[in-house]
Amino acid sequence: MKKVYSHTKRSTLDRCTLQYFYEYYAAGYEPPIPTLQQSLFSDAPPLEHQRIGPDDVVAAAACKLLASSYQVAGQILHSVIAQHWQHPDWTSEWFRRTAIERFDRAVANSLSSEDESVQRLLEHHYRLSDMDVTISAARARLLTAISNYFEHPDITRLVGEMFGSEQHGAEEAIGGLPRIGDFTISGRIDAWSRNGDQIRIVDWKMGGTVGDEDSLQLVLYGWWGSRRFSVAPECVNVQRVYLGDGKIETPLSMSERLIDRCRARLYQDVERMESLHIYGEQGQFEAFPACQKEKICHQCRFQGMCVALTAVR
Repeated sequence: MKKVYSHTKRSTLDRCTLQYFYEYYAAGYEPPIPTLQQSLFSDAPPLEHQRIGPDDVVAAAACKLLASSYQVAGQILHSVIAQHWQHPDWTSEWFRRTAIERFDRAVANSLSSEDESVQRLLEHHYRLSDMDVTISAARARLLTAISNYFEHPDITRLVGEMFGSEQHGAEEAIGGLPRIGDFTISGRIDAWSRNGDQIRIVDWKMGGTVGDEDSLQLVLYGWWGSRRFSVAPECVNVQRVYLGDGKIETPLSMSERLIDRCRARLYQDVERMESLHIYGEQGQFEAFPACQKEKICHQCRFQGMCVALTAVR
């Protein structure tokens, strides 16, 4: 299995190790070779955990097709903004209408379609008691975010400045960063612009400001910007834009010191991922404790599996 580091993967690991196992290992699990065929010098960990069965593998693959209403709203938001960067002359009303139509269609398809390839909302799949309230709230948040993107004066000013730069782009995959141990770095830049040797990178957030946040993701983006455009780190500014309340974060000014600290943090994260990797490859779910936090479990697409598997522990 390819070893990849991403902010999303790291966030999942921090949130719940069992969810991390389901997301990145369970669906691709293959039974190990029989014990008699293994080398005496096998790298298998000394502690043996119970492995998931074939039915669990199928169930995990099915669960990966689920998404929460907030995830769907976020996907649509980023897709519509990226489309706006390709067609800035299209009317804001078209983008607003398109976003809501896509969300409503996703909800309708989730309720009515019997096609397994159609994405279902986890709220519908698990028949959550508050599904109507949650889906309505996600729709409202999407509409607010789209409206702020096109109407909030500070945000429209920022977007206008980026559109007026020498170069700009959106939804660009991170590439060219050195490996951290055996892990390649993966990610996606929401938006960037360049004027001379000055680089600006923006990360759109659908929600509102939530206080102090970990800046590791921003520094990683800034490191990418420095290498992508062959400029000194000090020439790169990175900031989050909270479309839920129209707040624009003060730009993070990059430096070599920040990049060194980022690299150190990445090695720490990768060391943790590496320590769990062999257990994940061997399907040993007991090595991944469940978080048992109601709020996290409520929005997890693997919650049905979690109840079944943790019951056998």
